[in-house]
Amino acid sequence: MTPRRLSVLLTPAEIDSLRLDDTIVVIVDVLRSTSVIPVGLAAGATAFLPARSVEDARALRDRMPSALLCGERDGNAPAGFDLGNSPLEYTPDRVRGRELVFTSTNGVPALLRTRLAGQVLTGAFVNESAVLDVLLRGSEDVVLVAAGKEGRPSLEDVAFCGSLTARLMGHARGLVAQNDGACMAQAIWKAHEEDVLGLLATSSHGVWLIAQGSAADLTFCARRDVVRTVPVFENDRLIPLVG
Repeated sequence: MTPRRLSVLLTPAEIDSLRLDDTIVVIVDVLRSTSVIPVGLAAGATAFLPARSVEDARALRDRMPSALLCGERDGNAPAGFDLGNSPLEYTPDRVRGRELVFTSTNGVPALLRTRLAGQVLTGAFVNESAVLDVLLRGSEDVVLVAAGKEGRPSLEDVAFCGSLTARLMGHARGLVAQNDGACMAQAIWKAHEEDVLGLLATSSHGVWLIAQGSAADLTFCARRDVVRTVPVFENDRLIPLVG
């Protein structure tokens, strides 16, 4: 049997060199987009509609006046947005039954580069075990994409990829062949696995969020398996994966 291949991409720029048509891709932007999306869907949002730019998001919302305009640039909600990029904002009373037009600096651009993949999911510590279960049920090659920050690798995203890789290898030993990125991600994760919050607080983006008064977001994003929802990108929207 040909082993499944497991690749970790340390930045989204590596996506363009791969064929993804028979691959499960997981987009990772721990701080904070891929923490927000499963939490929002678990709270009852019907879909997240990713938009590449703030202008695109506003134009899409103009065509969908009942949708909420959500997301960030430079970590903050642009003028006129209903919600920003804190998972603490995405409560049932705010999002239940609503479509959410969503844009972000790093996570959404990474997501939109993977349109041709066989299946695209999003993952973070908040839904890690649920994502793992989906990957274990599949037979396709797996590509984990660390969204990073403005084209550069980020500690928290690579470390999460390392955690997910280690767990996948533990359950499917002998069935998965890793690339060098997966090996590097596991090494980074093993240096921090006893203290996820400390890991996030050490990262450059985490330090910036704390300085902005968003330390509570780090505490939330460090919690593992808060929700069982796995977002899947279908027909230009992120919806809960069923089954």
